[in-house]
Amino acid sequence: MKREILFRGKRKFDEKWIEGYYVHFERMKNHCIYYTYKGNPLVDDIDPETICQYIGLTDKNGKKIFEGDIVKSDMEKIGKVVFNESHVAFMILEFEENIYHFINECWSNCIKIIGNIFDNPELLEK
Repeated sequence: MKREILFRGKRKFDEKWIEGYYVHFERMKNHCIYYTYKGNPLVDDIDPETICQYIGLTDKNGKKIFEGDIVKSDMEKIGKVVFNESHVAFMILEFEENIYHFINECWSNCIKIIGNIFDNPELLEK
């Protein structure tokens, strides 16, 4: 089984999202993402509060799903992608009924990303 291990986070200097490999330098207390841009390897400091892991699936539009994304199902249900410690799995926490749903390939084909908890907190209130 091969799966892609990726993270994303907001760069400290301009708050833009970057996606790549997470690196934590304990001595310097830096949280960084290593990525390539136009074929060049780069490392940028990121805000540790915004670190999100890719769950290995895409939504129905082919967009990578990350922890912290807000999604809407074909049944118009809205939830956020979270890592559930009890089940040791990424799940969707549905807002309306406050229940968890396992995410698999079938389920991911029925949802679309409508935002994330950092850029669109207003979606959490609906």
